[in-house]
Amino acid sequence: MASGVFDLDRDIICPCDYRDPDVEEYGTCYCCFYVDEAAYERGSADPIPERRPQEKQMRALMADGDEEDQEAVPGESAGVTGRTLRYCRVCGYVVFREESPYVCPICRAKREMFAEIVTGLDLRST
Repeated sequence: MASGVFDLDRDIICPCDYRDPDVEEYGTCYCCFYVDEAAYERGSADPIPERRPQEKQMRALMADGDEEDQEAVPGESAGVTGRTLRYCRVCGYVVFREESPYVCPICRAKREMFAEIVTGLDLRST
C-alpha cells in the first residue's frame, strides 16, 4: 500500500526494491511487470507474498499523503536510507537503491557492472 509520500514509498516505486528477489524466487515481481523466461512461456504467474516489511506497511497506512507534514523517520530520509545512486556501466541505467539489481533491467548486465555515482550533492535536501 502506498502512502503518497515519496520517501515512504520509494521502496515500492517500480522497479521496486523487492523486484529482483521476487523474480528470482517466484519468476515474476509482485505486480507481474517483470517476469522470467519460464513465467513468460507459461503465460501465468502464481501469487507472490508481500515482501515489504511490516513497519513500512504500517507507516504507509498512518501517512496522510502530505509530504510537508511528515516527520522525519530515522533511517528513512533520502540522505540516510543507505540507498545510493548507481548506474549500469554497460547501458547507463540509473537506480537509487540499497543494492544494485541482480541484473540490469535494460541490458541484462550482471550486478557487478553497476558502479556508484558520486555527485557531491546532499540528497537530504531533495
